[in-house]
Amino acid sequence: MKKKLLCFIVFILSGYFSEQAKAQYTPDQIFGFGKEALLGQDYKTAINWLTQYIQIKTQSSEAYNLRGEAYFGLNNYQSAINDFGTAIQLDPKNIKAYINLGILYISQKDYPNAISNLTSAIQNSPGNAVAYFNRGVAYYGNTQNDLAMSDLDNAIQYDPQISDAYRYKGLINLSQGDSVKGLANFNKAIEINPQNYKAFFDRAVYFYNKNIYDKALSDLNESIDIYPRNYQALIIRAYILNSMQEYTLALNDLKTAIEIAPDMQPKVNDFMEQIKLKIR
Repeated sequence: MKKKLLCFIVFILSGYFSEQAKAQYTPDQIFGFGKEALLGQDYKTAINWLTQYIQIKTQSSEAYNLRGEAYFGLNNYQSAINDFGTAIQLDPKNIKAYINLGILYISQKDYPNAISNLTSAIQNSPGNAVAYFNRGVAYYGNTQNDLAMSDLDNAIQYDPQISDAYRYKGLINLSQGDSVKGLANFNKAIEINPQNYKAFFDRAVYFYNKNIYDKALSDLNESIDIYPRNYQALIIRAYILNSMQEYTLALNDLKTAIEIAPDMQPKVNDFMEQIKLKIR
């Protein structure tokens, strides 16, 4: 009973403070607070402010799109889809909403819906490099490599500084057996963005599969230095360190990988036990 009463009081107070905010601030200020919170990745606060703004400006496509981004940041995918969809209904030329919806569907591996929304973005903004890049990623996920390569090339044409466009081109090259072009594209991705840990990782995987362990180790070190939570890089590095008889370092990498991604433990448990026997 006390819990229900407390919830009711919180509900009443939240409505009270919402009305106070509307009285104290102009709609533009409320919208600004929402955008600022979103930029700071304070998604819950952003949703609160943007919801208040939407209650005032019910037809704001931009506000719905931004609130969708905040929901997406909280992994509340259905609410994000709803808001992006409302943004598009209110403004069928809201390019950002189409792109956001496409990116969300990519994250869910729903590539047909991603392609559909990103195609709408491109139709409304034919020179949009971001839309071409993401549709290229969706085509790649959907194993339509020729279409993916075409879109990635278009993305680079409109914006040559999209590092990941070269990275995905490299992945496609490797899948087609062209390691020369693949490595060249990975190198270009890293040249454009030396902090692109995924490009270092992808190049490391190529070297690892070719048993070029010194280069693989160097790239894995770079990838982990840039993004220490790259558990996949830690696991591969553990295999290389094990082959170098650096058993303690290998075991430490596996332990760290499991801390980051606990679901990996069953997959590496046998390997860990083998290393422990060698340390003894």
